[in-house]
Amino acid sequence: MKDLEEGKPNLDCDTLACDLCWMENLDGMILLYNSSEWVKLAESVMKIGYGKDLAYYFLGQAAEGMGYNEAALKYYNQGVAAFSDSRKLHHCRESGGGCGGLDLAQAFPQRIAAVKASMKTSGRESAGRKDNKNRGGNKPAQNENKETGNKRPVTSNVLDNLEIGGYLLKNGKYEETVQLDEQDPDEPGIIFRAGISNKAFGDLNGDGITDGVVIIWCNTGGNGSVIGLAAAVADSGKPIVTKVITLGDSRIDIRSMKIEQGMIILRLITHGPNDGLCCPSVKSICKFKLEGSRLVNLTPKVLRYELKDYDGWFFR
Repeated sequence: MKDLEEGKPNLDCDTLACDLCWMENLDGMILLYNSSEWVKLAESVMKIGYGKDLAYYFLGQAAEGMGYNEAALKYYNQGVAAFSDSRKLHHCRESGGGCGGLDLAQAFPQRIAAVKASMKTSGRESAGRKDNKNRGGNKPAQNENKETGNKRPVTSNVLDNLEIGGYLLKNGKYEETVQLDEQDPDEPGIIFRAGISNKAFGDLNGDGITDGVVIIWCNTGGNGSVIGLAAAVADSGKPIVTKVITLGDSRIDIRSMKIEQGMIILRLITHGPNDGLCCPSVKSICKFKLEGSRLVNLTPKVLRYELKDYDGWFFR
């Protein structure tokens, strides 16, 4: 990681082969980024060598996370140059793989400002802390600005073990038997089940730190289930979890979910006016945005059925 510490790697590959290699490995790099695996992330980006704006952002995050502030600043500035040039191949926003839910137009200036503030506070242009380097760089720099530096990115494992909608999940699942008649222990109870079916990661509030969103389902007895949407916003401790927005019956087919420019975009198949409950057929797009500590549905009339979550029966 000597080259990373000094800000040396110049990503100069612009061939189709590098482009294909980048797209093939992007999902893996996003997982490393979300898990703050800075050494492995930097190694993956350098090995491919593709001069994309997102690649420089990843290197900047790796350098910043390992305490190499001067190198991080170099990478972020190179990323801004790639983001602003005329070559579309350099722009993750114009490629098939996308930007992993990041809004680089906001993320680059935010991280540059944070690094400069950190360097000013420390009184030196940090070349990295040796103890952090020896531990593999998995701990964030301690001199980051107070607004974002102490926040922990939301990861898949974190989402799997949060309390969402009143259900304390363990490895993404919840199950509890509720006894309806406490006077009669032989009376069969209702089994409440819940779990996560979809996840997506990205920046919801413009602070440059990865947040998460989930589709959570619950079954309170019977054959049908209900699904809802919730966000987990990065914070210094556990993420801040929003109230669940109930989407409807689980027969709604969620085809994809992503965070793009701070907005949650769901592509799904819903019920049309002539569809039976079993068989939705209408392609729909739902958009949600974080406002303060709650999610706002920007397309509230897209779904045919909007279930009302009376008295928190489905989600609390």
